[in-house]
Amino acid sequence: MPGPIYVIGHKNSDLDSVASAYAYARLLQLQGEEQAIPARHGELKPEVRFVLERYQVEPPEALEDVFLQVRDVMRRGVISARVNQPLLEAGQLLQEHNRRSMPVVDSENKVQGIIAVEDFAGARPPRARTGRRPAQAGKPRTGGSNAGRNDGRLYRTGLPGGARGP
Repeated sequence: MPGPIYVIGHKNSDLDSVASAYAYARLLQLQGEEQAIPARHGELKPEVRFVLERYQVEPPEALEDVFLQVRDVMRRGVISARVNQPLLEAGQLLQEHNRRSMPVVDSENKVQGIIAVEDFAGARPPRARTGRRPAQAGKPRTGGSNAGRNDGRLYRTGLPGGARGP
């Protein structure tokens, strides 16, 4: 069950800020968000306190810490790629789910890195089965070195000691 949804105005809780918090919290409640709670940040100004007392309305709950935390914006049900998954499939996942990035996990679902749309710009196509790259127009084929090969698997960089690994 999700926690409360605090609805606040701006930092200095003047009358329009407090009234807006009450109105929007009520709208959310009518739309099914029963956990919506009007709140405020900082002390109430005397004129706000006067209006609330005049109409017998409890002052909204005071919140001292209004900074967002990671849990406030994180996503659940995250799509992820596997470390040994072909790069093409990872790209298709990003495209299908309209994401710009996703975590890369190992067989124990531990995050090993992240892959982003920008990573595909520098990816090289896999070599032909002969171990040689296909010839490009106007360029001769080069020797059989395996340095820098990309066999379609995801590679992570930035490992301790500058190591690379699949």
